[in-house]
Amino acid sequence: MTDDLLTVREVANKKNPDMDISAIPISCRGNYNRAMTGRSMRAAIKSHCQMCMGWQPSLVPGCTAPDCPLFPYRPGADRPRREPTAKQIEARKAGAARLVLARAAKCSTDDSAPGSIQN
Repeated sequence: MTDDLLTVREVANKKNPDMDISAIPISCRGNYNRAMTGRSMRAAIKSHCQMCMGWQPSLVPGCTAPDCPLFPYRPGADRPRREPTAKQIEARKAGAARLVLARAAKCSTDDSAPGSIQN
């Protein structure tokens, strides 16, 4: 049997034979399954953090283990945001202008609709 034909449980047991999947809360199993099959790096990080916090997802953002190599990548971590480029700023302005025009056009057509209130 090849690895691509293995079930999630078989893959998980092959990679971590000590882990009992039935001990993982149902709400956390999806991330664990995606992580163990190698389909999602984000799921692997999230699943590791949940496991570290006793499978309590609500505790992950309050993690107090800054020495953990995954600490900056944990779900709910504050990440520094990049400043938008000039091209992104121009695109936002153009999108906002199109939105204003579309709303103005919609309002002018709605005024002549039957049942509209006119002053």
